[in-house]
Amino acid sequence: MTYRKLPVLLALAVGMSCLAAAAQDHGRGRGNDHRFSDHDRDAVRVWVKDHHDHPPAGFRQQDRLSPVLESQLRVGFVLDRGWRARMRPVPRALLVELEPAPRGWRYEVIDDHVCLVDHDYRVQDVLHLEIDF
Repeated sequence: MTYRKLPVLLALAVGMSCLAAAAQDHGRGRGNDHRFSDHDRDAVRVWVKDHHDHPPAGFRQQDRLSPVLESQLRVGFVLDRGWRARMRPVPRALLVELEPAPRGWRYEVIDDHVCLVDHDYRVQDVLHLEIDF
């Protein structure tokens, strides 16, 4: 190996280290799997309990999914137009309690579920409130 290649190799190694660090930070506390943390689950549980008597749209009894639709809303499921029409923003008071979503992703309420959805409308994680709480 010649000494002229050494700076290029060092720059490449440093660049790869920075990319790895950025990839880890992208999940912001979730590791590489981008799932709801225990903190997020607790925050949602408390928020739902606090709003049980007067739940907003998306969290009401009539907003619950049928068993057939419930079985479809899973990690990896891509939301089509029909599912996207069901999406509601997470209430601000709850959103501020959740860890920041990775860049380009967002939290959504889909008929009594809090979901982490990526830029391609793929469900990355879902809290089935009637099951998880």
